[in-house]
Amino acid sequence: MGTRKYGFKVLKYLREGNKEIIVLSRGLRTAREIKQFAGSNFRDFEYLRERLKFK
Repeated sequence: MGTRKYGFKVLKYLREGNKEIIVLSRGLRTAREIKQFAGSNFRDFEYLRERLKFK
């Protein structure tokens, strides 16, 4: 089993255990499936970095 598939299974396991999952990653380097899985809890690291610079 590849590392990516294992990581995805861990995320699914945590969600099934009613854990809130927030994914913080660079948007361009994150698989579409992970973004869809996280939904509104996906945070693009590049976007946050620019927002923090602004303040």
